[in-house]
Amino acid sequence: MNSLKLSPDEILQAEYDYIAQCAFQANEDRARVASFYLVSVGSLIAAILGTQFANGFSEWVYRAFGLLFVVLTVLGVLTIFQLARLRAAWNSAAKAMNAIKSFYLEKYPDLSIAFIWLEPPKLGKWYSISNILRIQVGLLSGITFAAAFYTFIRSFYVELPLWAWFLTIISPIGIFILEGYGYYKLIKMA
Repeated sequence: MNSLKLSPDEILQAEYDYIAQCAFQANEDRARVASFYLVSVGSLIAAILGTQFANGFSEWVYRAFGLLFVVLTVLGVLTIFQLARLRAAWNSAAKAMNAIKSFYLEKYPDLSIAFIWLEPPKLGKWYSISNILRIQVGLLSGITFAAAFYTFIRSFYVELPLWAWFLTIISPIGIFILEGYGYYKLIKMA
């Protein structure tokens, strides 16, 4: 029986390569997830603008648009949760790579000049790409929630009451804040 002999350096190299690929994939997936949501919202808005407004809409058409906007809002919330999990996955990969670096630094202290980045960036930075994507998705899903609220209320009233206008204007802010809270809770759990 042949025994396979691997050196610890080969094992660590393979592990480092695997972790680096995981970190790369998490970054790629963040961009894809956000882009998918942005394209989905844009497509729906284009479809709505392409409909005929001349005769107005029936109450059922308003409700159907309201339902579509609710679906987009839910997709926005799910996208933000995906962004949070992908950010946490990237952070875990960065920590794992740093553990391998630390191992080699103990063996070869002279390598310290080659390893500038020994700690991953802190989670939850306001100016990180992940957070900027979260803000984009959060703003759009807040707007889609307001559109859902407006279209549902519009299906019952010919002219919107003042309270409905107020809630339509305020609701995106509440949704945006709740999504941001959920995002930061999820990345802190990692």
